[in-house]
Amino acid sequence: MRMASIASSTINPYGIAALVLIVLVVVLIVLYIWLYRRRKKSWKHECKKHLST
Repeated sequence: MRMASIASSTINPYGIAALVLIVLVVVLIVLYIWLYRRRKKSWKHECKKHLST
């Protein structure tokens, strides 16, 4: 019963728009966290470079 209601809501253009927005938000959050972690590591690396020279 629930699967049928979910399927019918996805056919609705507003349902599709909501799903697309949710997916985009999740992807952006994941990318932000990944880039933040990479940047943090690279900053540490840069600091070590400057301190050693």
